[in-house]
Amino acid sequence: MQEALQKLGFYSVEEDMEFSSFSSGTERAVKTWQASLDAPQDGIVTAELLEQLYTVAQIEGLDNKGVL
Repeated sequence: MQEALQKLGFYSVEEDMEFSSFSSGTERAVKTWQASLDAPQDGIVTAELLEQLYTVAQIEGLDNKGVL
């Protein structure tokens, strides 16, 4: 999840010690991303939001490589 947030520019690796933890940096990134979607900014990642995050990150990753 942190990698997807990072691809989209919402997460900075420097904020957390490791990708496997859900710390304040991750929560801040999730809330900022939720705000960009006009979703409630509660920091809770539902299955639906997680799927949307991965889909958008994958598309963005393809755009950055010039594949789309």
